[in-house]
Amino acid sequence: MDDTPRSRNGDENTLKWRNYLLGENLLDALCIIDETLHIVQLNQRWKELVGRDSKDLESMCFTELVDPKDRAEVTDELAACLAQAVTFEMELRLDHVDGRFFWVQLRAMSLPERNLIFLTVHNITPLKTKIGHLDQFFAMLPDLLCIADFEGHFLQINPSWEKLLGWTLKELQEKEFVSFVHPEDREHTRAQYENNREGADTVLFENRYRKKDGTYKWIEWKSVTMIEEQLIFASARDITTRKLMEEKLTEMDRNQAANRAKTVFLAAMSHELRTPLNGIIGSASLAYEEAENPSQKELLSMLKASADSLQRIVEDILDFCKVDAGQIELNPEPFSLRSLVHDIERLYSAEAKQKELEFESRIEEALPDIVENDANRLGQVLRNLIDNAMRFTQQGCITINIARSSETESTDSVIQRVSDEQHQWIRFTVSDTGAGIPEHEKYKIFDVFHQTHEFMNRRVGGMGIGLTISKQLVELMGGQIELSSTLGKGSVFVMDIPFLISAKTTHAKLHEVNLDTPIPSLNILVVEDNVVNQKIVVKFLSKWGHSVVIAENGHLALNAMREKCFDLVLMDLQMPEMDGLTATRKIRAIEKSSAERTPIVAMTAHAAKSDEDACYEAGMDDFIVKPFKPEKLKAVLYPTFRAS
Repeated sequence: MDDTPRSRNGDENTLKWRNYLLGENLLDALCIIDETLHIVQLNQRWKELVGRDSKDLESMCFTELVDPKDRAEVTDELAACLAQAVTFEMELRLDHVDGRFFWVQLRAMSLPERNLIFLTVHNITPLKTKIGHLDQFFAMLPDLLCIADFEGHFLQINPSWEKLLGWTLKELQEKEFVSFVHPEDREHTRAQYENNREGADTVLFENRYRKKDGTYKWIEWKSVTMIEEQLIFASARDITTRKLMEEKLTEMDRNQAANRAKTVFLAAMSHELRTPLNGIIGSASLAYEEAENPSQKELLSMLKASADSLQRIVEDILDFCKVDAGQIELNPEPFSLRSLVHDIERLYSAEAKQKELEFESRIEEALPDIVENDANRLGQVLRNLIDNAMRFTQQGCITINIARSSETESTDSVIQRVSDEQHQWIRFTVSDTGAGIPEHEKYKIFDVFHQTHEFMNRRVGGMGIGLTISKQLVELMGGQIELSSTLGKGSVFVMDIPFLISAKTTHAKLHEVNLDTPIPSLNILVVEDNVVNQKIVVKFLSKWGHSVVIAENGHLALNAMREKCFDLVLMDLQMPEMDGLTATRKIRAIEKSSAERTPIVAMTAHAAKSDEDACYEAGMDDFIVKPFKPEKLKAVLYPTFRAS
């Protein structure tokens, strides 16, 4: 081949190309074009690139090889290169004869003295393919990816940023990235950024980024540094949901800690209030029974009534706190519905008679007698409603009516009522002819501490939480309670509660005990550290003919039982040196080696269901709560009497 390439315009524009064979051995494609951009000469590498023979190529305009997408730009750049005698580089696409295109790096150098351009073309298709794959991967990843410089700007970021924050990629790159960070997190972010600038291997941290709508997203970062290039490569992800969950868990932990504190507080309050109340009520009962002067009996009767009222207030406050702390649990057991109502009727008959009120109860004959739910809580609700009726009724009557609840009777209930052979919905109606409640007050009557009269103008007492507790207990039992009332004519409270129809017999301690039945003398150990309660219990038991020994704590109780046999132990729970639960477990452990088992009854101011369960788990046989009336104390003696 002739080693002197020639221009189509003649010999004056010829270019002597030294060592042309060297050009054939290069990996790059070399080409010379004239001022019309037609090819003057090229090496054999072009055949491999575009799939055409050299003879075919030498008659073509160079831009015919350029892909149409890049042709206009290449034409302009080459014309400028020749006119201005400059060198330029660019990436463009060339077309192969089979229709494919490939990427090349073009370097153009002007030879102005001959009106020629010398081109070097390097195939970069593999590199562009890899970069394209990386770019596609970069764009498709849901994580936040970025490349930042040491001046605090994003150089490249993927589309996930725009999706998460709402800012365009351009907006994010125009400002320092720290300007999008929450003000409280900026100092921490700058400190971590400095760690990157100093060449830390991996930097991990969290911060909050502002969205375009003004809200913030929590972001977790992991970044590495290329010191020589002064670039920071980072990946991040949205952890807002995780942060919210952590906050909820933290809040739950705080609530649990608060509930634990409430539990401890309630236990202490229960003990500290019930213990002196037991002394007041017990002393008043003893003094009333021993008083002979009518004037003294009247004063002691008022003292007893005041103590009973105080006890109900204390019980309401403690129950309200338990409900608020979520510490009330139901204890469903079979019980006699008629016996429960009979006991309530007997409890309020004297008060009704004293106020010259008619007081009666009616139970539908078709109702089953033995049903299952929490009898104690049901009784508490009924007593609250009757207490309320007694306070606000000056004349007329108070009536309790108990019947089957019709599925169609409730108009606004969302509770599905199903009564069948195993279940029965029962309606309890407590009505009175009292003062009634104004229409605008009816919807507030179950609100906590709400009272229908101003405090200074009220004629009756009460904390205003009895009805709140009643509503909460009814709903806890699976039912609902409603009120209808007419001002000046009275009120009607209606409760609908579901019950299981039990085939079991009621527990022995639910049977009515005839307290007039005489009990032979029993040897009783009273384990109690409070001196007042010691004297009251001893006074009652001695009056009933029983022999009593006092032990002030669990250690002394164990010593007493080693020296003497007892028919019954009345055990307090909270005592110094050794508490009642520990003492009971030790007693039961000692008894395993003998055939004898002494009945132990908890006598405590701790009234929670968990306390009662703990007593039975420790090996106790019964459980009575302070303050208790003499009748309750006498009632726990009968099982021992029957067993003996």
